[in-house]
Amino acid sequence: MKKMLLILILIFLNGCLVLSTTPLDNLPFERVEYASQFNGTYKNLGVTNDDAKRHLSYLIWPNEKLDHSSILTIKVEASSNNTLVVKANGVDKIIKEETFVEGKDFKINNEGRILLTKETRMGDGGLAGAYTMFQELGLDQAGHGKLHQTVNAAGLVFLVLPIAMHDDQEVRFERIE
Repeated sequence: MKKMLLILILIFLNGCLVLSTTPLDNLPFERVEYASQFNGTYKNLGVTNDDAKRHLSYLIWPNEKLDHSSILTIKVEASSNNTLVVKANGVDKIIKEETFVEGKDFKINNEGRILLTKETRMGDGGLAGAYTMFQELGLDQAGHGKLHQTVNAAGLVFLVLPIAMHDDQEVRFERIE
């Protein structure tokens, strides 16, 4: 009886988690061939189906000390076939402006998306194991900005609880111009 109880406890302690969040009326990615297809003004705050606040400005400038919640829109203009000028706009002012060159600062992959992050780490925080994250930015079939992020993790949480996790998230950044 004690053996059976121990086996049941071990079964319930094993963790497997699969999450997926997408905005309502989520559309598939559109294939982008030229940087100029990103031309437009986008709302900075993304649309999700949960309460998470995802800012387009944070994806563009992850290492900058910006008040992302004060940025209302992101304006993207192609100044040439392979150069994008990106402006973060607040109330009546430009908060940040930067020029990005394809091949140097970003690359449009074979699926027509910009790869933002592709990383693998070992032993992150309370996890003894592997962690991977993949982020790509593109346009959906209605021309809105779209983020796809996948996170996978497997290992031991605090060296006790085995866990395997997969999380897919998609966020829409509405194009307003």
